[in-house]
Order: sequence, then C-alpha cells, then structure tokens
Amino acid sequence: FNRHEVGNVPKAVRPASPPLKKKLRLGYLSADYRGIHPVGRDLAAILPRHQNILSYGYAINPPRVNDTTRKITEQGMGTFRRVDDMADGTMVETIAQDKLHILVDLMGYTHGSKAKVLAAKPAPLIIAWKGFMGTTAAPYIDYVTTDKMTTPPELTVF
Repeated sequence: FNRHEVGNVPKAVRPASPPLKKKLRLGYLSADYRGIHPVGRDLAAILPRHQNILSYGYAINPPRVNDTTRKITEQGMGTFRRVDDMADGTMVETIAQDKLHILVDLMGYTHGSKAKVLAAKPAPLIIAWKGFMGTTAAPYIDYVTTDKMTTPPELTVF
C-alpha cells in the first residue's frame, strides 16, 4: 500500500524524535492484545523485561470479558489506551501527543489494521513486527523485524 492505495490519509504529523533523556518511549499498536493470540501472548511475556522503556499500548479493539492476556498486557504497559472508537485522525493525534521515539505496528495488513494511521507517521520511526510475518512494502514502515524463515536472505532487497 502506498498513500494512493491507502486512500485519504490523516494529515501527516511527522514529529521530531524527542530527546532520549532517560527512557525510550516505545508504542505498540494492535488489535491482538488478547487470549491465546501469539501477539498478545508474546508481548505479555516481553513487557516485564522492558527496562528503561516507557511503553504505550494502543488497542484497536475493545477488551473481551475475562481476558487474562489483555489484563497482563495492560498492566505491563506504562500507558494503555483504547483507540478502537477513534477516527483515524484522532488516533494519529493521540499517538503523536505521547511523543514516542518508536511505534511498533503489530498488525501489518491483517484485519483491522490501521494503514492510514501509520501512513500519517505519528512517530518518527515505525517498525513492523509480529502480527504480519513479512514485509508490508509500505513506504511509511521504516523497518521490519523478521527472520530467515520468513524472509530468506536471497529474497531480501536490502
């Protein structure tokens, strides 16, 4: 997807990276902070290991009743925001106001993804990880975390 394919994109924010004083400001955008979904499960295990990181969670979906993974994820984040009922432009502004250094997209092109929000660049650096194994080939994604099984070295462009 590029800007044309994404359609009307909220006004690009493109904030400057805030100074890194003591803690990295890292945000996670996902609809999968839930149940046995690998994203929620793995993130719940990773968050307690964040040291010197201010973590922000942006939930694209409402919580499910008695969802332990969601509760663990919410508790592991310094800030956890429900953004499922926000318009894309409002979501961009909300994320930008948190002055992140990095926003991690945990959705890719899966159901409920927020390509328009990412295309508006609400953080200076956007990384794709986990939810969509492979590249989005989107110009607004700065990095993708992958492995040799998902992206064999002979198929990488970089």
